[in-house]
Amino acid sequence: MAKKECRVTASCNGVPKLLFAIRELGGGTLLLILRGSEYPIAIGGKMHRVVEQRYSLHIDPVSGYVTVKHSLRLSDRRIVAFAAFSHENSAVRAWPVFSRLAPDLRSKAYDLKGAPSDRDLAIADYNPHAASLGYSVVAHRGQKLAASGDLAPATLARLSFGAFDISIVARTLDRPSADGALMHHSADAPIASAGDETMAERDLVHFMETALGQLLAADRRPARRGRLAG
Repeated sequence: MAKKECRVTASCNGVPKLLFAIRELGGGTLLLILRGSEYPIAIGGKMHRVVEQRYSLHIDPVSGYVTVKHSLRLSDRRIVAFAAFSHENSAVRAWPVFSRLAPDLRSKAYDLKGAPSDRDLAIADYNPHAASLGYSVVAHRGQKLAASGDLAPATLARLSFGAFDISIVARTLDRPSADGALMHHSADAPIASAGDETMAERDLVHFMETALGQLLAADRRPARRGRLAG
């Protein structure tokens, strides 16, 4: 395991499962790689198989503006940019990346492989027969979090990298795990006080709860562009 990579996991019936990995690249860029995101997609009139969904955070070295890019790696090794959101406002210090209603993680495909690392982070421990996991991922740059006291039933974790901090707010839902749903966020995603030096933890929880409400509705509809199953 590379020193600058962190695996974010959940424990399902006592078995560690990989949700996504965060890899730090040159220039402060972060790459977030999701596990369990294979599905067919039509590109140029032909069907392809997506084998990996990725989010990357880039900093313009001149302006300091941040771009969040969502891309797909196909089975033929091509990388296809699916969406990119440029945050052209140097006053903004927080950027929502994605929210996810996790699929059923009991499959061995999600098993955490390799030796444990000091950078591994477990965000939940639950029984997928009876519960589902939902979480939101937000990137920060020089922004502090103000404690909000008891966050139950949510949990909040934060990871620090060279240019960004990553906050992950999660909770379990009283419904058996199913197919799941994924939502990527635009530059207009409504996180309260995102331009301030300090953000209240409750704002992140509210943001996640709002996203999970939309994902639960999406989980009951066929997949469409902008909301990808898995």
